[in-house]
Amino acid sequence: MNNSDAQFEEVLVDGQAVIIPTTEVWQEIVHNPNFLGVPVYSDHTKKLVIGLIAFVSKHKEQFRLGMFRSKGMKSWTVLPLLLLEGRLQRVHIEHVVCGQCSGRVTIANPTEPSLYFGVPNELDATRNALTLSRVGCPNCCTPLSRTAIWADSDKGVVDNG
Repeated sequence: MNNSDAQFEEVLVDGQAVIIPTTEVWQEIVHNPNFLGVPVYSDHTKKLVIGLIAFVSKHKEQFRLGMFRSKGMKSWTVLPLLLLEGRLQRVHIEHVVCGQCSGRVTIANPTEPSLYFGVPNELDATRNALTLSRVGCPNCCTPLSRTAIWADSDKGVVDNG
């Protein structure tokens, strides 16, 4: 569902309503941390959120950046989403070092438990994430130390893992 001004799209991801603002709205959020009158980030989380905005902007064919509000929360929770086989998969963007070639790799990990807080059936959603096909190091194809369903050898712009 789109809002009347086309500022965002609302989708269901694992049964949870997620708002996906347009690129233009995300750029406004960089300068004003509120969306629909609710904070998106604080001084403590600003660097992380801005890093995720930059990362998704760089990989806009594969990723979307959404947000949701859980019951009792006074702010939005920002959520990276990977386009995977025609659907959106919640992921955690991390950096790992390949144990074989020592290359620094940016990955999308769908198994981080905090991704599923507030999902109607978080156990099923987490189990489904564990069944997704993994990818190896993009440099040497070696399995990585963390679960990755997407990997890139670029240095990335987010440093939260």
